[in-house]
Amino acid sequence: MSAPAPASTVSHSQPGRVIAWGTGLLLSGLLLLIWRNALLGDFHFDDYTNIVENQSVRSLWPLDSFLASGRPFGLYTFALNYHFGQLDPHGYRVTNLLIHLANVLLLYTGILWSCDLMRKSSVLTDTDHSRQRWIFLSATIALLWGIHPLTTQAVTNIAQRYEALATLGYLGAWVGLLTVVRGSRWGLLLILLSAWTGQLSKEIFATAPLVIVLFDRALIASSWREIVTKRWLSYLLMITPFVWFIPSVLRWFDPQRSSSMGFGLKSVSAWEYLRTQPEVIFHYLGLSVWPNPLCFDYVWRIQKNPLVYLSLGAAILAILGTGGWLYTRGLNAPETQVKGRIKILAGWMILSFFLMLAPTSSIMPISDLCVEHRMYLPLAVVISGLSLLVYAGVSRLERRSERPLILRCGFLLILLSALAFLGWQTDLRNCEYRNGIALWNSVLKVRPDNPRAWIMLGTEYFRRNQFCTALPFYKKAVSFGMPVAEFHAGYANCLRELNRTTEAISQYERAILLKPEYSIAYNKLGALKQSMGKLSAARELFQTAMDQGLPEARYNLANVLIEQKEFSAAVPLLEECLKEHPHFNLPARRLAWILASAPDDDLRNGPLASDLLARHFQIEKSDSLYLWDTHAAVLAELGKYDQAAKAAEKAITLADSKSNETLRKDIKTRLDCYRQHRPWREGKSS
Repeated sequence: MSAPAPASTVSHSQPGRVIAWGTGLLLSGLLLLIWRNALLGDFHFDDYTNIVENQSVRSLWPLDSFLASGRPFGLYTFALNYHFGQLDPHGYRVTNLLIHLANVLLLYTGILWSCDLMRKSSVLTDTDHSRQRWIFLSATIALLWGIHPLTTQAVTNIAQRYEALATLGYLGAWVGLLTVVRGSRWGLLLILLSAWTGQLSKEIFATAPLVIVLFDRALIASSWREIVTKRWLSYLLMITPFVWFIPSVLRWFDPQRSSSMGFGLKSVSAWEYLRTQPEVIFHYLGLSVWPNPLCFDYVWRIQKNPLVYLSLGAAILAILGTGGWLYTRGLNAPETQVKGRIKILAGWMILSFFLMLAPTSSIMPISDLCVEHRMYLPLAVVISGLSLLVYAGVSRLERRSERPLILRCGFLLILLSALAFLGWQTDLRNCEYRNGIALWNSVLKVRPDNPRAWIMLGTEYFRRNQFCTALPFYKKAVSFGMPVAEFHAGYANCLRELNRTTEAISQYERAILLKPEYSIAYNKLGALKQSMGKLSAARELFQTAMDQGLPEARYNLANVLIEQKEFSAAVPLLEECLKEHPHFNLPARRLAWILASAPDDDLRNGPLASDLLARHFQIEKSDSLYLWDTHAAVLAELGKYDQAAKAAEKAITLADSKSNETLRKDIKTRLDCYRQHRPWREGKSS
C-alpha cells in the first residue's frame, strides 16, 4: 500500500499514505475491539483431534510427521503454539485472531488498489472527493467482512485455522500481483510466500491462480498476451506449490481409500454430495445477507428430492452461466466503455465465488456436507459485490438528488446500523464459543435432530464429571440409531462411571461390532473386565488394542500380566512404554516394583529399580501411597531395611488418610518382613 508506483500506473488522485495508513489502523482497532471475546474459551470438537490429542504437534522437529499431513504448514503453526504455550488455548486463539486481522488488512489493501485500477479504467468516476471515497469504500468492505458473524467458525474455532491460513495465502497472492503491477518487485516474493502458505494450509488455494488471472484480465491486462509476456513470472511462482499439491491429493481419487474426504468415502457418494450442494450454497448465501441463526455443526442430510436438487441445481447453473456471459461480454467490450468494465467485474465476482467454493462444495465428497467456515473467503466476494452495488446505487441517487447531504446521512445511518448489528452478533457468537455447553446448546436450537450435538453436549458434562447430567444426552444420541461406534463408546464411558457395568459392557461391545478396528473401545472394555477380576478376558482385549497400535494398551496389558504373576512377560512391555514415552511415570513405578520384588532372581535388579524411582519421582514430596510402598520394597531389596520400614510406615499413614484398608493390610504384611530384615517377594514373604 505504501510502495511507490510509476506515474503511468497510478493516477494523480492516489489515496494519500497518511489517510490510508490511518484508516488501516482504525480498521484494526475496531476489529480487535469487536473480536475481544474470541480470545476466551477452551478447545472444542475438532480442536481435540487436531491439537490436544495430536502427538505430532508436541515437537517442532523432525518435519516428517508434518509433511505426511495434507496441510503441513497449518499443522506446524499448532506445533509452534504448543511449543510456546503447551495446551493453553489463549495462545492459539490470539494466533487465529492475528491471522484474521492480517486477512482483513490484505482485503482492505487489495480493494483500495483495485479501486484505483477501476478508477483508471473509468469503471469508477473520478470526483473531487475520490481520494476519501475509495478509502471509505475499501475500509467499509473489509470491515463488513471482518466483523461478519459467518466468519466466526474459521476464526474462533481453533482447528479451522487451516481455512484462515489458506485465505491468507489467497489474498496475499492477489495483493502480491497488485504490488507487481504497481511497479515493485517485492510483490514476487509476496506471491511466492503466500502461494506456499495457502497451498500447504488447505486445498482451497488450488483455485487461486485461476481466480487471480481472471481478475488480472478483467481489470489490469488489455489482453491475455499481455499477461503472458509481462507477468509470466508472477504466475509461475503462484503455481510452484502444485509440485507438492498434486501428488498429495491423489489419495482422494483412490476409491479404495476411506477417510473423511475423497471418492473412497463410504458415507456419501460423489453424486449424493453434488446434488446436495446447491441447497447448501443457497443456505450460505442466505447467511451472508442475514447471519442468523448460525450453527456450529449442521450434520446436513443428503438431498433426496429431485424437485429440490434439480431446480436448485438449475439455478446454480444459470447463475454460473450469467457470470460467464457477463465476463465474456465485458472482455469483448471496448476498454473505454464503462458498462463493459462493470460487466466483466460482475462476471468475475460470480465466477470467483464458485471457484473458491469448488474444492469443498462441488463433486468431491466430504463427510460434512455443510460447514460455515467454508464461506470464510467466498463471503468476502459476496460482501464486495453487494457493497459495490449499493455504492453505485447511492452514487446515482446522489447525482440526481437535490439534497445529497440528507441522502448521505441516511446512507451512513443505515451503514452504521448494519455494522452495529454484525458486530453485536459476532460478539454474541464468540461468547458462545467460551463454553462448550452453550455452543452445543446453540446447535440443538437450530438442529434438534443432530445426534452429534447430543453426544457432544453429553461429553461436555462428562468432562466436568457431571455424569448423571451427561447420561440422558448420550442416551438421546444413541437413540437416533446412527451406526457410529464413538456414540456407543461415549455412552459406555458414562455408564461405567455410574457403575452400571452390565450396560457399559453392552455398549462397548456394540461399538466394537460397528468398528472392529476401534482400539480405544477394546482398551476401555479391557479395563472394565480387569476391574471385575476377569483377567483372561481383559488380557485378550488389551492385546487386541495393542496390536491395533494403541500405546496405553501396552501399559494396561503389563498390569494384567503383573496381576497374573507373569513378571517376565510384563517387563519388556513396561520397558517399551518408557522408551516411547520417557516422561510417563506409571510404567517406571511398576517396573521398579518388579525389579525389587519379583520371585525370579534373574529379573530383580535393586540398583536399577532405585535409579528408575529417582529419575521419575520426587519421592520425599509425594503423597502417593503406591510410590512409598514401591520405594520401601526397593530399599529392602538393597538391604536398607530400616529405611524400608520407615517408607512402609509412611505408606501406611497415607493409606489410613485415604481409608484404603485393603492396601493397608498388604503394606503392614510387607512392613513385618522389613522389620525382620527380609525383602519382599511377590507370591511369598521370603
